[in-house]
Amino acid sequence: MAIVSLKTFLKKGFLEKTVRNSPQVATAVDKVFRRRVIGLKGAVLADFDRHIITRELKQGPSGMNVSGTLGGVGNLFSFIGFESTANPVDLIRQVLKSHFDIHGVQRKLRGHKGVRAYRYSLSFPVLGSFDSVAQMPWEVGNSWIKGIENGISGFSNYMYFTHGEGKTIREKSRSGAAVQSKREINVGFFKPTKYISEILDKYRNRLA
Repeated sequence: MAIVSLKTFLKKGFLEKTVRNSPQVATAVDKVFRRRVIGLKGAVLADFDRHIITRELKQGPSGMNVSGTLGGVGNLFSFIGFESTANPVDLIRQVLKSHFDIHGVQRKLRGHKGVRAYRYSLSFPVLGSFDSVAQMPWEVGNSWIKGIENGISGFSNYMYFTHGEGKTIREKSRSGAAVQSKREINVGFFKPTKYISEILDKYRNRLA
């Protein structure tokens, strides 16, 4: 810092303005914010991994309906109709991992007292960001993520095989565990559940 007179130093607002405009302060803020962003990104991925929808889908076609979306009947993996060897949650995790990063450099927002704030640009996904990797296996153009959050039709005709049932028609099933019956066999409806939007909302709240 340059040498200044006592009169200048004691001038109202001088010290505050000097601190606000200090390169050292800007560097310290940058380090703290970048560490925070990295930590919050890790929290997003942890929220995704432990979300009840993720945990159910990772069980594959023989899992249990722990999310309650199907009233305990079958599981989401076979209801949505994924191929038995598919790993749908891994694709979603990759999209999440590709976001929540800082773009560009720190920007200073100045006021009459000098720098009043620092601005950063973050890559932030929306539900539509997952459309390309979350296509319904049997319904082109629709996202199974949006379906989980808003509702998926066909539950009344969902036939889940248990205890070796359905051996003669398993070859018609993508997942090898369920098919859509021509007649209604279930009572009730699919229960929409917040999934990715819930995770994104948590991130916003933590960032605030």
